[in-house]
Amino acid sequence: MKALGWAALALVFVDELLALAALAVWGYHASGIAVAVAAPAAWAAAWFLFAAPGARHGSRIVRPAVKVIALGLACLALRAAGYTVLAIALLVFSAGINGLAQLPAIRALPTSGGKGRHDDADPAGHRVGGRRLSVGSAIPELAWTAY
Repeated sequence: MKALGWAALALVFVDELLALAALAVWGYHASGIAVAVAAPAAWAAAWFLFAAPGARHGSRIVRPAVKVIALGLACLALRAAGYTVLAIALLVFSAGINGLAQLPAIRALPTSGGKGRHDDADPAGHRVGGRRLSVGSAIPELAWTAY
């Protein structure tokens, strides 16, 4: 399952690169090379600030909303450039792979170093990372491992 999960996350990254390429294609068709560079750069900046896993302004609501808007805009841009079939294919691929990446086992991979979120704890949940949790140590540990 871990290999499938990492493959899904790699495909999410490929999806993001395809979105950048779609914006570059639209920018070139719309106004030339300047917009072909500026549109993906603006998209990447917005993604960095709001949608990336470590985004400064991302939250449980903002991150998914920005992802849907950003990937949707990339699909619309590709459609506006005259590539309707590719735009639909990108939309289906984006929805499918990002939906798959929301499965709990796959979502836990980046935060656990590939071990899975629950592999750290004993069945009673008293140990995290091999250390016994006390009241004083529980809050920093849980904050570190929280998604």
